[in-house]
Amino acid sequence: MVSGTNYSLFKNYKLIIGLAVIFGLLAVYSVHSYTSKKVGLRPAVLVKEDIEAGRQITEDELVLEMKPQGGINSDVYSNPKDAAGLVAKGFIPKNTPLRASMIGSGVSGNPVEDLVRFPGRVLLGFDYKVDTTAGYVAKAGVLVDVDSVRKKESGGQQNSIIREAPVLYVSGQGNSQGGKQSVVIGVLPEEKKNYLDARSEGADFIVTVKGVAK
Repeated sequence: MVSGTNYSLFKNYKLIIGLAVIFGLLAVYSVHSYTSKKVGLRPAVLVKEDIEAGRQITEDELVLEMKPQGGINSDVYSNPKDAAGLVAKGFIPKNTPLRASMIGSGVSGNPVEDLVRFPGRVLLGFDYKVDTTAGYVAKAGVLVDVDSVRKKESGGQQNSIIREAPVLYVSGQGNSQGGKQSVVIGVLPEEKKNYLDARSEGADFIVTVKGVAK
């Protein structure tokens, strides 16, 4: 016959064993969750070759690889198109994950000062609706083409009015389809006239990225 004291000890022993099992399972779950988070992969943009400070980066110099997210900084680019056309702030060694803090736009943010780099051009600023299906989103430091598109009631004709103009300033919600973006670009005098004529006719505008401004 089990005495009251022994029965109580037996119950406590069972309780201790039960708690140990529960805490053990929680520990295993925690380790599994932590490991999964560490080992989980995410896309990361790497540079294919050494990039010198002050040089603009092209998409051909970038490669997309899957890396363990636990070893990748949060500001590492996940799409080469987002970094193409920007400028290295410092030397970036080959195979380095490309972080936003490593690069800039290559322009000062003052369109008047930056226009000096492009003799014979004048400033033109305008708003347009972003069409992400037409190509990259415009950003400072790239070259763009601009087409005018007449309203449907006017025939819907599309015309090329500006070619390979450097983008000197960008603002607005340019990362989503249909978002509105403001740009300041450097254009030839006759191209500015083409734009003003198209605008007076109520045309819309399509901006397509063509490359990197030199």
